[in-house]
Amino acid sequence: MSTVVVTGLVMNGDKQDEDVPGGMLRLQAVRTLCQMNPSQALNVRTLCVEQCRMPGLAIYLTLDAGKANAGGMGGSSLCGGEGGDVVSYVTGLLLSPNQPQRSWFAQFVKSGQRRKYDQPASALVALRTDLSERLRNFLLFNSNDTLPDSQVIHATALLRLYCALKSLANLKASGVSSSFGAMLLLMAIHFHVQQLSAIIELVSAALGMKVITRASSLGRIKYIFTHDVFTEQVVTAHAVKVPVTTGLNANIPGFLPVHCVYHQLKSRMFTKHKVPIKDWIYNQICASSTPLHPVMPQLIEVYVNSIILSSNKGGMSDHFNEPISEEEIMAVFSQSIFTEKNSGKCHEKHQKPGQRRGALRGNQLRRFAVRGKAALTPPTTSTSKTSHLSSQTSPTTW
Repeated sequence: MSTVVVTGLVMNGDKQDEDVPGGMLRLQAVRTLCQMNPSQALNVRTLCVEQCRMPGLAIYLTLDAGKANAGGMGGSSLCGGEGGDVVSYVTGLLLSPNQPQRSWFAQFVKSGQRRKYDQPASALVALRTDLSERLRNFLLFNSNDTLPDSQVIHATALLRLYCALKSLANLKASGVSSSFGAMLLLMAIHFHVQQLSAIIELVSAALGMKVITRASSLGRIKYIFTHDVFTEQVVTAHAVKVPVTTGLNANIPGFLPVHCVYHQLKSRMFTKHKVPIKDWIYNQICASSTPLHPVMPQLIEVYVNSIILSSNKGGMSDHFNEPISEEEIMAVFSQSIFTEKNSGKCHEKHQKPGQRRGALRGNQLRRFAVRGKAALTPPTTSTSKTSHLSSQTSPTTW
């Protein structure tokens, strides 16, 4: 392999080689030459870093060297060192004292995440696949056994790399999502409405153990939440943008967006900051299913109260939450469930998906309307059924 040719290709390469078609062709050419003469691959990789050019080529050469060291069995061996220096190399780029090199590689990670699905796979995808395999191999051991010290060192290095990718290169997680964001939002709401005991109960429920602490000792963290992280206006504006929970029912555990919206409605934060919440509640009702989530009747009751009752004790408020319009209700009830039953399965096949969803939402709104009406209507001696529904939908204590 001619060193002059490869040096010229790298020196004239792009800062981000995967962003342009010409850069991809240059990457494939140099990578093929390095596969023909593997002894020069690491020298080419060093040249890429020194010149801050062709980061995709540097990653591919690192992965190829790891596979070669693993004997062709893949660069994701259990003991890390047999799979090359992928972890140590990428960590060194992210934590390098050279600021231009750090910025160059961080931009490579960000550009790789912006690539569309119809585009060819990038070096970042190959890197994520290799790191995922390494992490999976670390977890393939008996829980009763003790992880060897050598593997603990490599596992710690891998954890350090993931932290660096997340904090310095803004690598976004893919696949599984968590409910920690909803939990933090709910904690911020409790701090704003001075419900410190509810925060202790919330943390205890999340950890599965009783947390013994005094409410007076939460002053510092309360100040951070309410003044630095989640101001009241930020909390209110963010809650409306959180997507509704699809298929919400009583079997879904954890802290969900519906909890946050319920407590904000209860404390009238949406009314205070004039943030409309009607569309979010309407969409969440339509996206719910059976068995009914216990917070939904309470949410509807508080929502109705915020429309009817004034938020100011001395007079009328200048802003109320908007009620669900007649057009939206008619859209839900446009298809009758009785018509579906009489027409049979043949009619269901010819039915449009939107009509079937409308019928389902109509059933859900009927149940919610009955429960909400029972919760707002005082029980009488002549209607024991209403009294029974009212007792079932009484709000629980947080």
